[in-house]
Amino acid sequence: GAASPEEQAKAIYTGFLEGNGVQLDEEQAAMWWIPNFQGSELRYEYTLLDLSGDGVPELLVQLAEDSGGYNGVFHAEDGKLYCWNSDAAEMTCLDYPLDDGARLHLWRHP
Repeated sequence: GAASPEEQAKAIYTGFLEGNGVQLDEEQAAMWWIPNFQGSELRYEYTLLDLSGDGVPELLVQLAEDSGGYNGVFHAEDGKLYCWNSDAAEMTCLDYPLDDGARLHLWRHP
């Protein structure tokens, strides 16, 4: 059968993190600075969390050693990737308090 929206989103996020051609929507790519997750000596950690409550998780990315140093939130919809936030300059990143463990999916990418 066809992949579920959640499975489609996970495939888009995996492709994006692995740098294999999955890109942001063109308008989005012009608006946001996004680090090269594969071409960096920095370590990033990743979490999937349904922030919008639609049953499809968003991808949250932060620097492993300094969560305030970079924070990004990405959303997959209709086979495309969108950036909701990518912050490495304003230093406004925060750790996310989680109070609904049922909607948290921890996911690390090597």
